[in-house]
Amino acid sequence: MHAESATGSGGWPSARTAISTVARLAMAAVFVVAGLSKITDIELAKLSVESYQIFPREIAHVIGITLPVLEIALGALLLLGLGTRIVALLMSLLLIAFIAGIASLWIRDINVACGCFGGSILATERPNFAFEIGRDLLMLAATAWLTVWPRTHLALDDVLGSRTSAADGEREQPEHDETGREYDEQLSGSSPR
Repeated sequence: MHAESATGSGGWPSARTAISTVARLAMAAVFVVAGLSKITDIELAKLSVESYQIFPREIAHVIGITLPVLEIALGALLLLGLGTRIVALLMSLLLIAFIAGIASLWIRDINVACGCFGGSILATERPNFAFEIGRDLLMLAATAWLTVWPRTHLALDDVLGSRTSAADGEREQPEHDETGREYDEQLSGSSPR
């Protein structure tokens, strides 16, 4: 792989990196804000999970306590660009669970607020479950994108040298080796003139 394609100096690789950077920063912000909004009132966070009527009370309370911490941790890692692919995958799994939970409220006609960003669990009017599921599907699309194309600008993955190309899973290689020959020429067996 040429360094110019690895760094995204033009065309699709450059656009893909820019899109991934925006998705990474946006999802980091969403998860940190969601976690912070819940962690400031853990009792409400526990009640919010309990209001879904999916888990026994004790398990719902454990989820209500750990979910904000997990959201903040995943958001912070994504903000730093550290372990982008695996963090995005974990976020995708959480979003699938959130979508399933909201869908279950809708199907069972339980009128409680989703509690996604803290706040009251009492719905003052019928919740717009379609909107909430649509919002989460958009976020799922962003995290899925990052799972496939984790290469972003301003990421610790770069500094630590742990980044791999999302397209082929290979480690980045410099455009030239120490002799100045291009890697493509080495691979094809030809030599520079």
